[in-house]
Amino acid sequence: MEARHFTAAGHVPQIASAGKVTATVFWDSESVLMIDYLERGKPVKGVYYADQIRKPHAGINNKKAVLSQR
Repeated sequence: MEARHFTAAGHVPQIASAGKVTATVFWDSESVLMIDYLERGKPVKGVYYADQIRKPHAGINNKKAVLSQR
């Protein structure tokens, strides 16, 4: 984070923001299973949430396969 200095009038200079980002993170007790970033300007709808729920299953299945080989 950048330090901001007040001028004599108490004005804080404006700094351009990179914009807001929405991240969805799924994890278990040992590690992160999936991180997904929503595209800028893309609306959040039920279809988006449904896709997010389905995606971690691949990560979970891969993790189960690795653990069963130990």
